[in-house]
Amino acid sequence: MSGNWKSVRPSQLCRSFLRAGSQNTQRAYAIDLRQFREFVGVKTDVEAVRRFCDMSAGAAARTLRDFQGWLRGRGYSANTVRRRISSMLSLAAMAKQYDVIQWSVRIQLPRASLTRDTRGPTRQQIEEMIEVCEDRGDAKGARDKAIVELLFFCALRSSELLSIDLEHYDRPHCLVSVRAKARWDRETVFIPLRVRDSIDEWLEHRGEDDGPMFVSFNASARASRQRLTYRGLYDLVSRLGREVGIRCRPHGLRHAGITEALRLLNGDILQVMNFSRHRDPRTILAYVDALEDRGRSVAEIVADGRPFRG
Repeated sequence: MSGNWKSVRPSQLCRSFLRAGSQNTQRAYAIDLRQFREFVGVKTDVEAVRRFCDMSAGAAARTLRDFQGWLRGRGYSANTVRRRISSMLSLAAMAKQYDVIQWSVRIQLPRASLTRDTRGPTRQQIEEMIEVCEDRGDAKGARDKAIVELLFFCALRSSELLSIDLEHYDRPHCLVSVRAKARWDRETVFIPLRVRDSIDEWLEHRGEDDGPMFVSFNASARASRQRLTYRGLYDLVSRLGREVGIRCRPHGLRHAGITEALRLLNGDILQVMNFSRHRDPRTILAYVDALEDRGRSVAEIVADGRPFRG
């Protein structure tokens, strides 16, 4: 069996797939397709796309089940395996939309786990990162300070922070609008006065020209006011973490902000959902469990053998 490549070439489908969604989705698709390519034993992404779409529905289902087993055999977590298979299902859906294939695949995915570490760095550690930025006393320090504070105090996702242009900053009302995860429209986020002051300090260095709020400091990129990339964001947060003696990534600061909100709001899940902009309360419950270490406390009660008197 062969796919219908009359109107769309394999290279075009591959390019459309790898450019779909947010920057985070695009990175994930690139990694997942590369692993599928390795599994089926071809040299390029385009060959992997063609090989997959030239299968019958039954062959595709068997291949994805074998791919799932191959990934588990290599020690990948259930969440990672789930994402890899989901990406290939997304490729199949796009191929069907483009009339390359006429079939759909249904395969049971591993159950997603919410047991990841959601705590992030402590508030004290993040305040130390902010102090490192302040001690620089230059434009890069001002930019990095505003970034750290937005990620922590406003619990922004990396993609949301990187989506901010100057026009999206409403200083009088202490608001920024971000391109929210899995949503078409921009979403308004409140920023505390402390964060507004840090943004204003950065803008004194950046200037009031239109364009990305946070620009790269590479020599070539600075001349063209190029938007800070995720790699640049990851590197600056990692470096700040190392300077205060911790391992840290951008999403860890969001985790820390949500955890701090739960602590200060005494576990009020609804208020924290509004702050974090999560849609599923089960996600917040994972933060609650991590904050209170409920599994350990219940284990102690069972070991003690006496009812809990809360």
